[in-house]
Amino acid sequence: MVERAPMTDDQIKQTARELTNEVEQGHNVSKELNQIPFDERAKIAHQMEADNRDDRASNNSIPKLEVKYEKDAGSQEHVMDMQVQMDPNAWIFKNTQDVYDLPAAARQPLLFTDGLKMAADSRDSEVLRDPDDYTSQFHSGGG
Repeated sequence: MVERAPMTDDQIKQTARELTNEVEQGHNVSKELNQIPFDERAKIAHQMEADNRDDRASNNSIPKLEVKYEKDAGSQEHVMDMQVQMDPNAWIFKNTQDVYDLPAAARQPLLFTDGLKMAADSRDSEVLRDPDDYTSQFHSGGG
């Protein structure tokens, strides 16, 4: 298998638009995002937030996307959680729904801190970029 080329800005925007449409309908996008290395995943998530803000500007009944990021020891950003508020205009009981779960590599039972989860995610992303040259004790092959 050949090393995976980085996504272009247009590919990031297109992927973000498609995934934003999915999360605005309450669909989980873990499988799609977890097939993308963590750094590109963060770029896509930021674009998804921008797309969602634009969508909500014209229709505030569209679910509101909320993304939680953390930075690892190298100051690289990781997507840690993603949710949508299905009824963002409600005063109480906003009906929040998870639409993203960390990759299986970062959900191992012994990875109990965000730092350990991000280290596993980084290593797993190396496998995604170049599966022939890298192996990961964390990589499970699934999302």
